[in-house]
Amino acid sequence: MAAHRMTPLEVPDEFWSRPDARAALSDRDLGAVFHLLRQQLGASQARIAIAAGLSQPDVSAYMAGHRTVRDIDLLERIAAGLRLPAHARRLLGLASVDQPDRAEPVPPVAPPELTALVAALHPSAAKGGHPSPGHDPHVLYARIAAAKREYRACRYTTVVETMPDLLLAFPSGHDDRDLWALTADAYHLATSVLIKLGASGLAMVAADRSLAAADRSGQPVAALASKRALTHALMSDGHHRAAKQVVMGVLGEAAPGKTSADHLAVRGALVLRGATAAARDEDRTTAFQLLDEAAGMARRAGRDGNRHWTAFGPTNVLQHRVSVAVSLGDAGAAIDHARALRTEGLPLVERRAALWLDIARAYLQWGKHHHAYEAVRAAERVAPEEVRHRASVHTMVRELVARAPWSLRSQSRELAERLGVSP
Repeated sequence: MAAHRMTPLEVPDEFWSRPDARAALSDRDLGAVFHLLRQQLGASQARIAIAAGLSQPDVSAYMAGHRTVRDIDLLERIAAGLRLPAHARRLLGLASVDQPDRAEPVPPVAPPELTALVAALHPSAAKGGHPSPGHDPHVLYARIAAAKREYRACRYTTVVETMPDLLLAFPSGHDDRDLWALTADAYHLATSVLIKLGASGLAMVAADRSLAAADRSGQPVAALASKRALTHALMSDGHHRAAKQVVMGVLGEAAPGKTSADHLAVRGALVLRGATAAARDEDRTTAFQLLDEAAGMARRAGRDGNRHWTAFGPTNVLQHRVSVAVSLGDAGAAIDHARALRTEGLPLVERRAALWLDIARAYLQWGKHHHAYEAVRAAERVAPEEVRHRASVHTMVRELVARAPWSLRSQSRELAERLGVSP
């Protein structure tokens, strides 16, 4: 028996894996998609229209080839109505927006206690003397690497618990350049995690320690990495122009004729930081120039990688184009860049969460509150601590609550309450 015209249209996931369906989606030929739904599932134009949020005459016009869909917002609405799975959305050129799972809410995460880390940053905590067998660079490198993996997974509480003992493991009275480079790296990590937790003043202290250690190491890569930490700390405290000037100063220096892969990656990551700083300083020209500079470096690198923990490469550059577009208020450009990215292609949890949050900011600028909410929820599922502890996320959620339409008001308030966002 034929289904009633008001019976909800259920499209099995395997339908979207058919070669003809994939081809139609790749061509954005919604008329062909509707024909396949009718042929394969026996769906009437009325049922397709109800599912896709269209009128029956609209569906008829698309199927007859009299009309095509190019508007992104309309594509989003049709994709949501037909409940396209992630792989089908990608073929249509849309980002893979996960649906919220209200049955399994993400539990609140308590903020980490910083007392021990603050004490470890105090000058009186520095250990004098020469390196001992306990200061084996290989062991210290392994400890830093383990802490950085936790950071990349957005497990900031674990990093904060680890950092005091790690920082106190480095002596101060020696001339071992490799050990000083590792010291700079450890303070760079401390800078990064303090920024995540909103402690910008302490982050500046840690960045200064990283710069001093890098200077004693005499190693160009360590110096570049520490300047990257400094630009990040300056930006976290709102000093975007000063951060941009740090990067421009580095670019004004003569680069070595032959550079290592690590040097190229760290320099590229620093340039990307400068592009973000320029965008936040409303310097559109410099932001785009630095993005293009970084793109050239990424092409030289040849592929995405994680040299010196930078995750620098073509994908990283594209992700920064999203961030820069958001900072400049170009919401449409940000979403276009984001659609060219695949979240599953970002191996680092921190980067996936950052992308979702940039997408949320872009949609909020655009006035698409439901999409913004879904993107924040996606970031929360990927990295609860990233969403729970970032002051910038709290500001965005507060704005979402204030501007949300009635259909989203209760969900956005629940999100704010769960994240501890004050009114």
